Amino acid sequence: MPAKQLIALQQCNPEREAEMAYKKDDMRFIGLLGNAVVIPGVGRSSAEEDFIKRVGVKILCGSTDYTQSPLVAQIGDLGVTCPTKYNHHLLVLWAANNR
Repeated sequence: MPAKQLIALQQCNPEREAEMAYKKDDMRFIGLLGNAVVIPGVGRSSAEEDFIKRVGVKILCGSTDYTQSPLVAQIGDLGVTCPTKYNHHLLVLWAANNR
């Protein structure tokens, strides 16, 4: 599974994937799982916390901060970049359409 996930992350287009999710009314952010769930690219103000609770979070599998192999470490590195861009673009799309 980690090898397939690494390939998927290497080929990801976060902006396009965020647009596809938005068109399907899927506003869930991508979260990373460490000691706690981290949602890269999204602030933690009370308004943003309320928004996160309302739309939800989908966890990126294999995004733990415990790396038992170099492959998992690579997934961790890419697993921050892609979700950050995805989450940011999702916020931009939402803001542009909810003024």
